[in-house]
Amino acid sequence: QTVVLLGGSSSWLRECLFGARLYADLFRSGDVLVVPVELEEMESQDGASKAASKGGNAKNRGGGKGFGASAWSKAPYVATVASDDAGAWTSRLRAEVAAAAAQGADADAGVVIVLSAGGQVSQRRVGMPDWRPFLMQLAPSTFDKAELRRAGRAP
Repeated sequence: QTVVLLGGSSSWLRECLFGARLYADLFRSGDVLVVPVELEEMESQDGASKAASKGGNAKNRGGGKGFGASAWSKAPYVATVASDDAGAWTSRLRAEVAAAAAQGADADAGVVIVLSAGGQVSQRRVGMPDWRPFLMQLAPSTFDKAELRRAGRAP
């Protein structure tokens, strides 16, 4: 199984998961699991001004709902981090954000780490994936030629 780690603010994670729900069948077909990890420092950076305008703070944007409060975060292709391991996951993704920022990337846009079935990092990206072509690229042999053509990945 391929694992896609998403690290970013709760609003970015919500947006990623919302976009992913349109391609639920492709996640199942491609045997892809998404693991969103909320990074608090990114939340405070990108959420503080928005929250202030809504009368809340960075952790509570007026409504008190994190990205996990939505139905699409409960999809069968989405896994949550166990609370016992949350610190390790967060620490690792913070290191990826720092590495991306050191290379000049806009790490505030969130990070995407793809782990292959063997557990090796196969991709590192910044920003929200365009889910259909992203999934086609992860496992092109899994999808038929018609699906690959729709995603612009066929010869």
